[in-house]
Amino acid sequence: MKKRFTRIIALICLVLALVFATACQQTTAGGLPDHKTIEAYEAQYGNAAADVTAALKLSESDYTTDGAHSPGNLVLTAKKELAGKAFTEELLFMRADPQTFYGVDYILGELDPGQLAAVAQTLLADAKAAYGEMSTYPGLDSRLSAEGIMEKIKSGTSGSWTETWNVGKNTVLTLRAAVSEGVGSIGLHYQIEAAK
Repeated sequence: MKKRFTRIIALICLVLALVFATACQQTTAGGLPDHKTIEAYEAQYGNAAADVTAALKLSESDYTTDGAHSPGNLVLTAKKELAGKAFTEELLFMRADPQTFYGVDYILGELDPGQLAAVAQTLLADAKAAYGEMSTYPGLDSRLSAEGIMEKIKSGTSGSWTETWNVGKNTVLTLRAAVSEGVGSIGLHYQIEAAK
């Protein structure tokens, strides 16, 4: 009887420990980078590619330069799941010599306007939940959250719309959705904040 009671108590403690451990994990809405990840990126700002890949524990098989939007950038081979879609993750390096790290892009293209509007709405909600209110200048006509913008996107109206957040000590997130010739693309750009 005593052994059975001890086992039951041990099992209850194990279950409670698992519940508390799961509840304490740092997660961010919709899979967006959490504050720990952003801090890890900020710690690498200004470093060379070799130092950044070592710090982020990336092996040469984890990235390529094929498909990079700029020379020197590194495209991670694993896709990043955001808003139910597989985004390409690209580490950004300045073109100047030496090429130093300044941010990360998550990019998704080739969307029809209806898909783009749905992904944009999801990412807007996820970013608000993860990082709070936007820091975008209130009077801009090109705000992604402005009234009527999602209808413009759904109808295939050409244009580019953005929202920004201050997400770290010196990191700005820009969420940008664009439609050109009926094809949509969207990107999340986490990069070092320009000097004030």
